[in-house]
Amino acid sequence: MVDIEADDVAFMIVKMKNGGTGTIEASKIASGTNDELRFEIHGDKGAIRFNLMEPNWLEFYDNTLPEEPLGGTKGFTKIECVQRFRKPGGDFPSSKFSIGWIRSHVHCLYNFLSCVYEGKKASPSFEEGAYIQYVMEKAYESDREKIWIKLD
Repeated sequence: MVDIEADDVAFMIVKMKNGGTGTIEASKIASGTNDELRFEIHGDKGAIRFNLMEPNWLEFYDNTLPEEPLGGTKGFTKIECVQRFRKPGGDFPSSKFSIGWIRSHVHCLYNFLSCVYEGKKASPSFEEGAYIQYVMEKAYESDREKIWIKLD
């Protein structure tokens, strides 16, 4: 037996400034996941979901479509998310190359170098990273104190 110093799983319930609520889950031990990173956003007018295990697709649900007896056109629509970057970023890797780690790294470099070339501020920035750390520490505080914590 060894002491474990890292969290295996975390759950957060969040309230947004606009009144919306959500959940955030992170797990290193979830059965059936390999290298999964996904998000889902559900609202009264629709939903969107993405799963890194199927990175070429974004799924969209339009809840404003009319109901029909046999289903009509309601349901999730898969939207192709393959590369559509301008040159020079559009040449490597090829647009037919499946989205994955290499494409993510190449696009990260492309984004950074484009910001340097165009004199724009790169994102994520050090400040954005520090804010994420602040949010994580407030989540730990909320858990320890068993209270809602309002973020600045």
